[in-house]
Amino acid sequence: MAFLDNPTIILAHIRQSHVTSDDTGMCEMVLIDHDVDLEKFNPSSAYGDSGSETQGSNGETQGYIYSQSVDITSSWDFGIRRRSNTAQRLERLRKERQNQIKCKNVQWKDRNTSYSAEELSSLFEKKNFRVKSPCSGKQSILSVRLEQCPLQLNNPFNEYSKFDGKGHVGTTATKKIDVYLPLHTSQDKLQPMTVVTIANAKVHDLIGLICWQYTSEGREPKLNDNVNAYCLHIAEDDGEVDTDFPPLDSNEPIHKFGFSTLALVEKYSSPGLAAKQSLFVRINAAHGFSLIQVDSMKVTMKDILQKALKRRKGSQRGSG
Repeated sequence: MAFLDNPTIILAHIRQSHVTSDDTGMCEMVLIDHDVDLEKFNPSSAYGDSGSETQGSNGETQGYIYSQSVDITSSWDFGIRRRSNTAQRLERLRKERQNQIKCKNVQWKDRNTSYSAEELSSLFEKKNFRVKSPCSGKQSILSVRLEQCPLQLNNPFNEYSKFDGKGHVGTTATKKIDVYLPLHTSQDKLQPMTVVTIANAKVHDLIGLICWQYTSEGREPKLNDNVNAYCLHIAEDDGEVDTDFPPLDSNEPIHKFGFSTLALVEKYSSPGLAAKQSLFVRINAAHGFSLIQVDSMKVTMKDILQKALKRRKGSQRGSG
C-alpha cells in the first residue's frame, strides 16, 4: 500500500476491501463523488491510440467501471439494512413494558379486624367428601320431556311428521298454509292453524300432517284415526268453506295449488257436499244387484235392508 501511487488503484482497493464486510453497500457509495479523473492522472501513452480514443468517447463509462467493484451488482434491495442488535433490544423492551401494563400488583396487607372461630368456619367451611350423599332420584331431561309430551307417543299420525317443514325453512322448498278446522262448531269465530309443509308433499300427506299437528297440540275434539275420512277444501279468509268447488285431489302435489288458506272437512259431513258425494251400497241378489243410496258411513244394515225391501216392493207393484 505504501508503494502504490496510483489513486485509481487505491480507490478500487478500498472499495474491494469492504465488499465482504459491508452488507448494506454504503461503503461502496461513499467515495463515488471523489472519483479520480483518468484523463488527468493517467498519461495517454499508457493506453495507446486505442486508449485515447476510448477515453475521448467513453470517458464516463470507463470511470464508472473503475469506480465500481466487480463483486457488487445493483438490485432492488439496495439500501435495506438489517436490524441491529439495538433495534431488537428496544423491541424486546417495548414488549416487556406492554406485558407489565397488563399485570396488576396487589399489595398484601395485614387484617386489622380479628374474626371469631365461628365466622372463620362459616367463611371456609370444611366439607367431608368421603361421605357420599344419597341419590336424589333426579329425572333425566329425556324423561321429563316424555312426561311433558305424552300425546306425541300415542299420536296415530306420527308417520306424517316427516312432512313437517318447520325445520327445513331456508334449506328445502316449503309452503306455509293456514288451515281452518270447522270441527270447532262451538266457537263463534274460527282461528286458523298454521302448517308448514315441504313443497313436494301430496295433498294426502298434508292432511296427515294437519292431523298430526292437531293431535300433538292437544286440540279438541279428537280426530278420526283414519286420514281418508278427511279432505281439503278451498276456504275464505274468514274460514268459510267454499262448497262450490270440489275438494283437492289427494294424489296431487301441494305445490300445484296456489291457495294459502284451506279447510279440513270431514267427508260426507257437510250438508252442501252430501248431494255431490253420495254413497251407494251394492246388494247382490239371485236375479242381479241393486244400488241403495245412503246418507253417511254410519248407516246400519237394518236401514239398508229396509230401503232395499221398500224398493223391491215398489218395483213389484209397478210390474204387477
